[in-house]
Amino acid sequence: MKRVPAQLLRACGKRGITPCEVLKKMDSLARQIETSPREGLRIYLQQIELHQLELRYAHTRLITRSSIASLAASLEQFGQISPLVAVSRGSLVLIDGYRRVAALKLNKHDTAMAEVWPCSEQEAILRLLARSRERKWDAIEEAGLLRELLNGSDLSRAQLARLVGKDPSWVTRRLELLDALDEELIELIRLGSLSSWAASRVLAPLARANGAHALSLASWIAKEGVSTRELVTWFAHYQRSSRATRDKMIADPALFLKVARAKAREQEAECLRDGPEGRWLHDLGLVLKALRRLQKDIGALEGTDFAPLRVILHETRTLFSVLEEEIERRHGHDRTGNQRSDYNPQREGSSDPRHQQDP
Repeated sequence: MKRVPAQLLRACGKRGITPCEVLKKMDSLARQIETSPREGLRIYLQQIELHQLELRYAHTRLITRSSIASLAASLEQFGQISPLVAVSRGSLVLIDGYRRVAALKLNKHDTAMAEVWPCSEQEAILRLLARSRERKWDAIEEAGLLRELLNGSDLSRAQLARLVGKDPSWVTRRLELLDALDEELIELIRLGSLSSWAASRVLAPLARANGAHALSLASWIAKEGVSTRELVTWFAHYQRSSRATRDKMIADPALFLKVARAKAREQEAECLRDGPEGRWLHDLGLVLKALRRLQKDIGALEGTDFAPLRVILHETRTLFSVLEEEIERRHGHDRTGNQRSDYNPQREGSSDPRHQQDP
């Protein structure tokens, strides 16, 4: 008779499920789990000791305190639902389930359910990435596993992409993200001090241009915490700035954000004070400025296809005409009425045409 783990019994009691039903479910899962096409061996669910596991790929996973605490609370309430994945090659090497192991240890558990796959580590990782639609992976995690596969085999990037069911460009983007970041930045991402979004959209491009600036900015983000919106604003201004200004922005990023917030508040106050007509004047001024810049740079278009430009120019000209007609229709009569009400012939002097002002 198979033994049902204690945590599963507790979860069963809370859900009103009998141990017999649990055993039937475990047997059903064992029958449904795929077999290895190379060795033809069946995979079975097993109860394993956590100290038996070799955490060889822990450096490829994001394990933050908040995610572990949340998972630990779920495991304590419902028990372990998804099994770990390990391969047996002399020792049990954990392939998937690093967060679950950390959460189980946090809850003082010594055992866990696991699928022990009868294949090599490389084959197990390939299977894991190939069925990545079943779970959400972080880009940095996928990059780490891809790097492990390339270092441990003779596969090319194209072959690797085909094996995991992805486009070669997907593999290239993941690996370039890892190549652009040094070990300190990767460790900050793994610990949750930096988001993968910030790493891929800001720190990776910055690291390619100036590694020292990227590391300094990453340390500041990890220490202070910055919203995505503020980071986008900071990086956009950095890209447009001179070298001297960039050095100042890196030396004191908080000062720049403080000034940017003050300007944003000032602009909001101006918009509120000026009303819709002020916003119109401001936006039309931006359009005029952009058109003048395009006029100045028109020489750079020599030899290009003007057909798409003509289409956009035609649409722009049509829209300007529509806006002008709409303004005249809505406000032209007010202007005409004001002119008539203010008109005083005696103020104009003599009715003699020689004394009339030039219209």
